[in-house]
Amino acid sequence: MEPWGDLPFEEALKAYREQLASALKEGPDFAILETFSDLQWAAVLAAQEVGILPICTMTFEASGRTIMGISPEQAMEELVKLGVKVVGTNCGTGPEDMLNVVEKMASSRPEGVYLIAQPNAGVPKLVDGKTVFDATPEKMAEYTEKYVKLGVNIVGACCGSTPAHIKAIRERVKK
Repeated sequence: MEPWGDLPFEEALKAYREQLASALKEGPDFAILETFSDLQWAAVLAAQEVGILPICTMTFEASGRTIMGISPEQAMEELVKLGVKVVGTNCGTGPEDMLNVVEKMASSRPEGVYLIAQPNAGVPKLVDGKTVFDATPEKMAEYTEKYVKLGVNIVGACCGSTPAHIKAIRERVKK
């Protein structure tokens, strides 16, 4: 999207609006708008326009900022200003680095805003021509427990996760 790419904001807004309006016909409770790195919220605005609850997550690097330099606190502040009630983080470098981001988001979120965390199953590595993620289900569950203790309301997993990861997370959260 402009200014970094060729897609004008209005065209992105129109495309998101069409996609979300089409999805709305199926009766979803919400739309997860994820893996954002900047503060151009065409998808959020489109969701609100068509009447679907947006859940919005940003992706942060090991530095604790998005590739566009956005901090967790800034992301929380901007999304809340737009009226988003479920904010968080997904993807990124893995469960360890996400802990720092979750701490910052949790400490800066206002009353009435829910927090979501969905880390990758570690950092992807190429091994013998195959992409491998190094976070075990147990490690993911361990960090999920830490997220919940910080006040995260919704937990999940992103790239590299398997049914075993989700099962381990579920079992740990149930406790």
